[in-house]
Amino acid sequence: INAEYGFLNEKAPPLFQKHLADFLDTVYGCRGPREVDTGAPRFRERPDVLISSVLSILNTGTDVAGDFERTAKGAQKWLDEALEQSGPIRSALLSACFVRMRALMGLRELPKLKSVQFLAAVREASIAIGASHGLTADQVSMLTIEEVEGLQQHQPSLEELNARAADFARACRRVRLPNVLLTDGKFYFPEDAHSDELRVGDNDNDDDDDDDADVMKGLGVSSGVVEGVCRIVFDPNEAVLDNNSVLVCPSTDPAWTPLFMTLRALICDTGGQLTHGSVVCRELGKPGVVLSNATTRLQTGDRVRVDGRTGKVTVLSRRRE
Repeated sequence: INAEYGFLNEKAPPLFQKHLADFLDTVYGCRGPREVDTGAPRFRERPDVLISSVLSILNTGTDVAGDFERTAKGAQKWLDEALEQSGPIRSALLSACFVRMRALMGLRELPKLKSVQFLAAVREASIAIGASHGLTADQVSMLTIEEVEGLQQHQPSLEELNARAADFARACRRVRLPNVLLTDGKFYFPEDAHSDELRVGDNDNDDDDDDDADVMKGLGVSSGVVEGVCRIVFDPNEAVLDNNSVLVCPSTDPAWTPLFMTLRALICDTGGQLTHGSVVCRELGKPGVVLSNATTRLQTGDRVRVDGRTGKVTVLSRRRE
């Protein structure tokens, strides 16, 4: 995409170049997939991630502004109804609270943003130090802090760095996130749901045992009922979605947000009512469900019905091999 649209070699249309450069030069350029990992590239290093998201929205004809407007009108309608059912004093208090909430809600992201800015600065400094010793950004990401500080005295061999990168890739493929992590270090996976020590399930409903291969019950995190085609995605950089796609992924962070503009619904392996994907789904009016092991129980191409209120995911048809 970079080669086609020429962003990196400044061959893009001037207006497009200006607005994208402004976006990347502001605080948002420090963000990106796995942004709390100093080894992960940022948007300013991989602008193609943003470009592909913009193209996806344009190609599907998604009315982003219209979606926001409809969501805002729905919220205002709910507020008006709540105020009508309240007395004058309560109505005035509610109105004042909602005004302040809307004005200040964005501050909830400020601590995370400042942390990411700091981590991006650490990454840039590490890359600069590594470059002075002939190391690429990917190779620098395999170094410890002590090794970065001591590059002048000792530099690990390329064979050792490549071996670390291979170990890291294998670890990423085998990691599973537990449903519950306790303060004493104990953790539980979905298969531990009916253990005597702790009951952990997608929901604590007694009829969870009625799940079958095509009717699965999870945790509803954003209401609404839609049908669509599953797209299993592990890396937002590689996602190809259209406006009929149901995004199925392990979890999401702010780097996944552009994908929400085109998807019909979200299904995550792990999460809760206050995790990133759940909050964004509610803000955009998209159904969302947390379903244990969704990325293995569903396949790309499966047609499903997602009920974000009850948490039920029904497979209407399986992908044809």
